[in-house]
Parts: sequence; structure tokens; C-alpha cells
Amino acid sequence: AHDNLVTRSDFSWSGGGRQSIGIDLRQGSAGNIFDNVTAHQRLFGAQILQGGRDNTIRGSDLSDNHNCVFAHTNDSAAHHKLIDLKLNDCTGNALAVAFDDLLELRDIDFAGSNVGLALSEMSGVSHDGQAQALELSDVAGVGLSLINVDDSSFTHFAVGGAQKGVWLTTSDRNLFSGIDASWAGPAPSGDGFFLDRSTENVIRESRTENRALGLQILSGSNANEIHCNSLVQNLTGALNNFGAAGNHLNLNLIADNDDFGVRNTDVASLD
Repeated sequence: AHDNLVTRSDFSWSGGGRQSIGIDLRQGSAGNIFDNVTAHQRLFGAQILQGGRDNTIRGSDLSDNHNCVFAHTNDSAAHHKLIDLKLNDCTGNALAVAFDDLLELRDIDFAGSNVGLALSEMSGVSHDGQAQALELSDVAGVGLSLINVDDSSFTHFAVGGAQKGVWLTTSDRNLFSGIDASWAGPAPSGDGFFLDRSTENVIRESRTENRALGLQILSGSNANEIHCNSLVQNLTGALNNFGAAGNHLNLNLIADNDDFGVRNTDVASLD
């Protein structure tokens, strides 16, 4: 399907439960525009698979699905655009993206979804939450999830989520700057930053507040640089677990944490 315009259309499911897909772009579909469309009660509000280029979904409401949008392509020139979208109250991932280095994201509301922005299998991307108006502060479970994401930068995000603000799994050499990973709930909950087998990342000039753990570094997460951050009013400011080596926590404000400022359970000294 190529170069089609679809507008003012409703692709919701009304037969009970969540069924199938609202917008399904695959097998090389290119140049299509979906403008002012709705898709609710689907397993996938929209998905982009198997190649294709320059598809746009804009001004649309893809809320109340299991997965709101799933984009997976290994074409580095795909350049799909997701602009001015409501991805609210999705029980799975609001926006899951894999292998799409040139996906354009702008003006997206993730409120109430279980996982906000989930990126995987990519490198060299740059996202500025403030400039792109990516609203992750009211996510229910995990704000920003990275799996196998390397050499990328994430700046000026407010990431909510009762479970985790920023969750890294096997992701290396990324920069996080100006991230507010605080929790706004009535009691401390979850982790601000959670590093799982992720190395050589830099977290700087960021904040965690009202968390069970402001920062948790798991075994296998080595040589990370945690500089010039505020880890305040959590239960524990930072936990460096056994098997997490060579991490550096320098020039941070670590204050008013109930149980520990910094706790190190590894056998080696923590800088």
C-alpha cells in the first residue's frame, strides 16, 4: 500500500476484549498518512513491520489498547513519523520501537500506560524529551525502557512510573542528562534509574526523589559514571550490588534518604 491518505476514521474494536490490529503497515507499505484516526481496544493500535518508508500517523488517538504503537524495521532510512498522538492507558507498551534509527517522534502523550517509550536494538539515536514534547511523567509502570540500545543520548525527560523511571538492560555507552526520574505517588516506590548488565553509561545532572531506590546498579553493570545528580528523599539514594564493579558516583547531592545514602554490597570499594 503506497501514498494513501486516511483521515477521520475509527478503527476501534467493540466486540469485547482486545482484538487484532487497528492500523497494520507491513510488506513495504510506504508514503501513507493516517490523520485524525482512532483505534481503541486492540492488541495493537498500530504497527509498522517488514520494511516500508515514510509512513506518518498524526493527530490521532491510539489509546486504550494493549500495545498502542509497535514499530519494527531494520531499514535505517525508514523515517516513519509519529506526531501529535495520544497513547494513554495502554496495558502493555505505549510506544515500542526496534531497529528504526530515523523514527521521528513529536508531541506524544503517554499518560496512564504501563510502559511509556520502549526502545530496543538500536544505536546512535538522540531524543530530547522537552524539545520533542514526549510526556512520560504520568506513565503507570516504566517510563523509559532500553534493551540493547547503545551510544545514544536522552536529555530533558521527566519519567514517571511506579516500577521504574529509566530501565536499562544490556545497554552501553549512553548519556542521560537532565532526567527527572522522581515518583509523584503518595509513598516511595520503585527505582529512579535501574541498570541491568549495562556498562559505561553516563548519568548526569538528573534527579530522583520519592523512590525506594533512587539508583540501582545490578551485577554486570560496570564502569558507569554517575555525576552531578540529586538523589534525595528516597528510601535509599543509590545501591551498587554485588558484581557491579568500577562504577563512579562523584559530585552528587545525596540527602534526606531514609535508610541509606549510598549502599555498596560489592566486595570492591566504590568510588
